[in-house]
Formats: sequence, structure tokens, C-alpha cells
Amino acid sequence: MMEYTMKLIFSKKADMAVMEERIKDICQRSGSVILEVKDNTIIYGAEGYEQFGPAFMLLSFDEVIKKQIIDVIWTDSDEGTHSCKSQLLTNTTC
Repeated sequence: MMEYTMKLIFSKKADMAVMEERIKDICQRSGSVILEVKDNTIIYGAEGYEQFGPAFMLLSFDEVIKKQIIDVIWTDSDEGTHSCKSQLLTNTTC
């Protein structure tokens, strides 16, 4: 299991092929990996914050993804699970 995971929940109208491709690019650039793609949800993760933090920052600047987000659920072993939607939409950290 990954130390950090992010569950992205998209609107039913989102083109999930486009969302997956954009998340895949973010993961490749940051060192994170996609763990699951199912229906309107994509989960990605990383073993360390050194990969996970940059992925979140890249995600926060992707306006195409942000327009389709319903919720963003951050999970890590220290802080547990919580929504980061407002931080994502305002380009601030969780």
C-alpha cells in the first residue's frame, strides 16, 4: 500500500479518457503512479511526499481537471483521510 493516495472523483460528464491521460502525465512528471481507474474515479499514489506533493501542485494548476472535479480525497498515514477539494481549487496545500 502506498504511503500517500489521492482519490479524484469526477463529474459524470467528464471525459474519463482525457482525465486519465492528464493524471498519467502528472504522475510521470512527479514520480507518482496511478493505482486505480474505475467509473468516474481515479486513484493515484506515492511512497513519499517528495513525489506526492509535486503531483498535487501540478494537479492544482490543471484547469481542465479542476473543472470536472466533484471531490478530492487525500489519504496519508499521519493525517488520515480528508477532502482537499477547496485547497485544489485555490492552489493551496492540504
